[in-house]
Amino acid sequence: MSTLSQTKKLNFRQGIHRESTQYAEQGSWYDGNRVRFRDKKPENIRGWEVATSGTLDGTGRDLITWQDNITQKHLATGTEKFLYEFQGGVVNNITPVRASVSLTNAFGTTLDSVRVCVSDTAHGLAAGDFAVFSSSSVPTDYSFNGTFAVSIIDNNRFAFDNATSAASNQSAAGHATAHYLIPVGTSVGIAGTGYGAAEYNAETFTSIVLTSVINVVAATVAVSITSNAHGLEVNDFVYFTTATTVGGNIVLTSSTAGGPIFQVLSVTDANNFRFNSAISAAATSAGAGLATAQFLVSVSTTAGYRTWNSPAVSSGITFEASNWQLDTFGEILLANKRGMGLYQWFPTSGGDARAVAVTNAPVSINTFIVSPNDRHVVAFGCSNVAGTREPLLVRWSDQNDYTNWTPSISSTSGENTLTGGTKIVQGIRSRNQIAVLTDRVLYGMRFTGPPFIFSFAELGTGCGGISQHGGVDLDGTPVWMGHDNFFAFDGRVRRLPCTVRRHVFSDINREQVDKVYAGVNSEFKEVTWLYPSAGSTECDKYVSWSLEENYWVYGDAIWTAWDDRDVFNNVMTTGTSVGVSRIYDNEVPNLFTGKGLKVDSFIESADFGIGDGNEMLFVDRLIPDIEINNGQLSFTIQTKEFPNGTLKTKGPFNVTQSTNTVRFRSRGRQARIKLENNAIGTEWRYGDLRLDIQDDGLR
Repeated sequence: MSTLSQTKKLNFRQGIHRESTQYAEQGSWYDGNRVRFRDKKPENIRGWEVATSGTLDGTGRDLITWQDNITQKHLATGTEKFLYEFQGGVVNNITPVRASVSLTNAFGTTLDSVRVCVSDTAHGLAAGDFAVFSSSSVPTDYSFNGTFAVSIIDNNRFAFDNATSAASNQSAAGHATAHYLIPVGTSVGIAGTGYGAAEYNAETFTSIVLTSVINVVAATVAVSITSNAHGLEVNDFVYFTTATTVGGNIVLTSSTAGGPIFQVLSVTDANNFRFNSAISAAATSAGAGLATAQFLVSVSTTAGYRTWNSPAVSSGITFEASNWQLDTFGEILLANKRGMGLYQWFPTSGGDARAVAVTNAPVSINTFIVSPNDRHVVAFGCSNVAGTREPLLVRWSDQNDYTNWTPSISSTSGENTLTGGTKIVQGIRSRNQIAVLTDRVLYGMRFTGPPFIFSFAELGTGCGGISQHGGVDLDGTPVWMGHDNFFAFDGRVRRLPCTVRRHVFSDINREQVDKVYAGVNSEFKEVTWLYPSAGSTECDKYVSWSLEENYWVYGDAIWTAWDDRDVFNNVMTTGTSVGVSRIYDNEVPNLFTGKGLKVDSFIESADFGIGDGNEMLFVDRLIPDIEINNGQLSFTIQTKEFPNGTLKTKGPFNVTQSTNTVRFRSRGRQARIKLENNAIGTEWRYGDLRLDIQDDGLR
């Protein structure tokens, strides 16, 4: 150590700051991973462990925790395939059943093969859907009780693979009760432009209004349509943007019926074609219905169309990934799979009971919420009374009765259509009102009582929400991620000054932003947003903001849905690691591993120098002030002569709780330091680290 050296404290501004260059952000922390700040000092976040050995089939899209009336703790989560309930360490599949049938002499098997073929007229299944069989038996005592993904042979036959091989050849034999679960959704959203729309190898052209030309027959799935000079061929697609109910129960815009996109199965002539609904018609309708449709075709010679497997210029269509909205009505779980209806599950029924449809609820719902205090169930972007889905429609049930959605003099049910934006994205339950986010506007929805029940006020524009779960309430303040900024409403809409905004929005997958998920960590007064980075189709990053200390941090994540520690002793999350989805206990006290493995964390400073940065600096000693438990950190210093110059690295040097000094020699006009954990289970907290620095001339 030179006698000319001065010992300098390295105190940097809290939070990560990278809206400018690493040199321009002098005096700040510039980069990091899995850190937070307490009393302006960085420390690593806690770790996570699996809550149960059971795994999830699919990716968790929403998560809720609650206690029932006898204080049992529950957790529910929904994936693109199933709805799950977790209680007492056990994961239960409570996915609703859309139809149950008794099958007799309906099964075919092949000796030494696991494949089972099933005959069921107009079964309404699609490839990848699930069927649950019970009380099954075929000759030679071959059974297949359980849940199976199906493959489709035709409209009247499907197949699945059993766990064991058949002992004989059978045809049209056996019996079973089959329960068909609600349709499986997609895990990845597909943009309706370029090759995203090209999944169907089709281009959209002028919308067609179909009036009284839709034909269905009771107890069948076939839908016949008359449209003069339709121009369709077998395997082309029809996309319904609006549609009324036909056959008593089929709404062609609803995913329950298989919509809004259907593949043409047959073309009778130039004016008539047919496709299949996912459900059978309840009644015969001839020349009925009112709909607006777009025909997606695959021809290559007609002007205005595009060639096979070439990108579409535009289509106005987005194929959304499957999503869930979960809420509770007292101890009752309410659930909605986007585009479908409303389902309920009762804790008193036990974990092996399935959720069931709510009678009279809208047949198609984008998202919903249970209103605070007044106990209405409010549906957003839902179908109207006629069954037509309206993206800006708000409907609510009768007070304390979520099975009554019919407005009347004796009911508080009602509806209101908003005007700002193109669709309702999310409702956030907040203090004394619901914050309703469209893709462009924030509305306040407040309970006022009869005669209008709810009032609506426009609170801000240009502040639309990014996703169905992109906003959350923090201590009475709605906070949400927009398309290029973060926002909060505390009496007025304000953009949150974000010190990592460019970093986040320049590295986000715009086609998968619908998966952005906001959660609260009340222990630290933080809001955390999970989001998919540009190179990922699933959430693999997070960004957090602290209301109390007003800092921003970010890092790597495995989590996809999040719930605060209101019910359990820690944050609960769903997450995917090494391709396996599970329920996790997150931010567990005194735990600094992830499933027993090392959790990487680091913090790196912006560049710093001496004076105005003209003089060279010489550094030769580190005096650490870092609390370290169960492990060690590594310290690295990098120097360079110019902002765009070559970095010279010294280190890493190991630092433990007993390390007094670290000796090294490093020289440059500017320097940066980095601390990272390099041992399993390390807990660390930065204090007042000091360096011995001296002026070392101009070059």
